[in-house]
Amino acid sequence: MVLAIPAAFAANVARIFTLIGYRQVFFPAVESPQLHYFMGFLWLIPVVWFFFPRGERRLLPYTVETLHLAAAFSLLAPLISAPGGNLVALCTLLLLANARFEPSRLRHGGIALMGWVIVAVLIAGARMESLWLPWLILCPAITSVTVVGTLVGAALLPGTIPLLAMHPVAQWVILLAAGAWAWQQRRPAKNSTSLQSSEAPALPGMGRGLAVAMVLLVPFAASPVNAFFTRPAMPPSSVMPRDLGANSYRVRLVGQAPDLDLVWFEPTGEGRHHTLEVCMRYRGVSVQPTPFPNVKTDGKLWMREFFLQPDGLLFTYGDYLKRTFLPFSAAGVHVIASCPVDAMSAEVFAELSERSAGELMRLQKQDRIHRNRRALASAWAGRTPGAE
Repeated sequence: MVLAIPAAFAANVARIFTLIGYRQVFFPAVESPQLHYFMGFLWLIPVVWFFFPRGERRLLPYTVETLHLAAAFSLLAPLISAPGGNLVALCTLLLLANARFEPSRLRHGGIALMGWVIVAVLIAGARMESLWLPWLILCPAITSVTVVGTLVGAALLPGTIPLLAMHPVAQWVILLAAGAWAWQQRRPAKNSTSLQSSEAPALPGMGRGLAVAMVLLVPFAASPVNAFFTRPAMPPSSVMPRDLGANSYRVRLVGQAPDLDLVWFEPTGEGRHHTLEVCMRYRGVSVQPTPFPNVKTDGKLWMREFFLQPDGLLFTYGDYLKRTFLPFSAAGVHVIASCPVDAMSAEVFAELSERSAGELMRLQKQDRIHRNRRALASAWAGRTPGAE
């Protein structure tokens, strides 16, 4: 117990230097929340080796299981504060409760493992980061009695997707499935040796085990790779943008209320925006709902979020998830409005911020039209001899 203190200190120092190194290499990009958490969990794995006995298990299966849990918790952590986040956490923990890496399954599950890798490539290409968690849980090399061949597992798995976990009907189905899972745990398993399957010999299974461990890193590598190929759109010049770093800008409209603040957030490498609560918590600020719809507060500021999509303005995160659920859909722009709570009431703030977001949407469309016209004119001038 005494050694836990220096171990935690060393792991945290290693985490901080890893973050510094990442930001130095990918400057000025900032890591996604999932990658941020993963860097912390990753440095806990050597600590787990020391504090948790492996029994008679070999190091490789034990490490792959630990890495699988670290990846799952890293994907889960930013979702807990989102709508339906509590159910997502519940389903994830239940589905991981009996997860166990089985090297022997790799000898006969090559097709399933290949399909699992192909799905990872498709998710990364579509930037559907909300599907990484169920994909991770369904790893063919991980045996889970609550997933493989059970109706309860099939009902819990959709609950790991935030869009489904926030649906009122789906929430009741998930809660009933969780209750059924808890009832099943009261009864002793019919085959108590089901989780004590034999492991494959060390040498034949080592290469495949390392391959599985590398594939578990794909959700976190996809973010910087996508960021490398993504060019964020600048705010319209008419809003006087001020660069805040990490694809964010403070913008100001003509005639905007003096106490109203608007911040423009382009998507990071993972491709989709998070809720206002998650964005603020990632910055060390905890916000709470207010009696007025869609307005949040941290006790000092009123806050409200908007989403600028190519086809219109969205006012809630639920609508944003529905609009961006299909693969290759545009992530859009996340706008967060704020003002001091003593400057105006929540109702006045909601009205002014909504009006400003609508004007910002209009200017963005206008700026996009002008850019397209300039691009067409430039292309036409390049094809026409003597054109200026």
